[in-house]
Amino acid sequence: VLKPIETLQVDEEVRDVMGHGDDFRATESYRRMLEQIAAGRATTRNLIALDSPALVDAYFGDLVKLIASIRRKGVVRRPARGLGDSQAVAPSLSIARPLLAEMTESEIGLAVGADGALFRIGPGHHRMSIARRLGLARVPAELRLFHVKWLRQIMREDGLGPLAALRHGIARLTLHLPTLTPDRRVHDEPSGETP
Repeated sequence: VLKPIETLQVDEEVRDVMGHGDDFRATESYRRMLEQIAAGRATTRNLIALDSPALVDAYFGDLVKLIASIRRKGVVRRPARGLGDSQAVAPSLSIARPLLAEMTESEIGLAVGADGALFRIGPGHHRMSIARRLGLARVPAELRLFHVKWLRQIMREDGLGPLAALRHGIARLTLHLPTLTPDRRVHDEPSGETP
């Protein structure tokens, strides 16, 4: 069920755009999306069916802006958003990124498997792919799930209760996290086409 990040379509799009000096119109990914429109099979990203050349251009334009931002500042923490914050998010919206997509976006999610392996879950496909391509050492993330076998192993090894073992396990993970490079096989959970 788990897929390596490098096999996901979003990762291919990021790789393609960055490999063409951010000239998205020169990429195979851009050409493929336009062909899919012609064949009546629009790609969906950010809760929007990219069913016109204008929407495909807007999507890739947003991707180029995100790449530039991460190059300058790294991956920055997502601000907490409430329903009254629609004015604050207006600058980050486009025809390819509606308010609902922006308001429901959160930090990159992580899960810990039974053997302590890390998995990316939930939002953050684009941010994680860009960070890996740039070789960033860190990204903001939230631990969302952990396997009970992993926690029980730490409890046995260290003689700790569940909460202390969880804290200790997280500290262990952060001490041993690798740089996010494209050649490392970090896995991703399947979540369809929407980042």
